[in-house]
Amino acid sequence: MTVETHMIHRCSIYRRKLTVDVYRNDEVTWECVETDVACRLVIKTQRQYVSQLAQFVVVTTYTLLLRHDADIQEGDRIADLVYEDQSEVDEPFFVAAILPRRAKSLRHISVALERVS
Repeated sequence: MTVETHMIHRCSIYRRKLTVDVYRNDEVTWECVETDVACRLVIKTQRQYVSQLAQFVVVTTYTLLLRHDADIQEGDRIADLVYEDQSEVDEPFFVAAILPRRAKSLRHISVALERVS
């Protein structure tokens, strides 16, 4: 069984693009690099802690598995994520780190994600 058979989710990869507006101010836009990418979103850990305001805060870390040839870089954004039951994730994720996973050859890429708020 190959790694691709476990990639039952779909997503799009967006890359930051700096442009200049009419007033010569830097403007950040997101350009779609790849669409309908086979992937697998995994919730790694979920923990609670009490903030300074005595409120419970839930911190969740995610890992995204992609094919080894996916065009992704640190700082990219993952959006338009669709689960296997066709439900969608509304908020995008921020790519914090890219971790190539090797055996005898590069099989897949693990991407550490953070929520973009």
